Amino acid sequence: MSRISLNNATKDFTLMSPNHPSAYFNLMECTWFVAAEPLHLIRARFLAFETDTDYDFLIVGFGPGPWDSIWVFDAWTGTSAPSQVISSSNVMWVHFSSNYEYAYSGFKIVFILEETTNGRY
Repeated sequence: MSRISLNNATKDFTLMSPNHPSAYFNLMECTWFVAAEPLHLIRARFLAFETDTDYDFLIVGFGPGPWDSIWVFDAWTGTSAPSQVISSSNVMWVHFSSNYEYAYSGFKIVFILEETTNGRY
């Protein structure tokens, strides 16, 4: 699991699937954990998204990590990702998995630090 930290010095971070904009690799399992300072939220803007429909998935969640479905916010496949997602706390994780067959350009997401007065919108 890779860790991304957002703070006053690093207010945004661009994450791309491996090899983007070329095709990602088969049989991938990648997880990124994004953490912001307290009283901040994380905005994830999807700039590009293309995966093998129904076989390769990008899952986003809030909380400690993807090992329990209770922390899953949503999952996307094909070209169906939203324009953006805003975390419910100062942590967000992203998990990408691909199967053994087709590979596409993957994704490009910008994580942006969002300041709040109480940790919520």
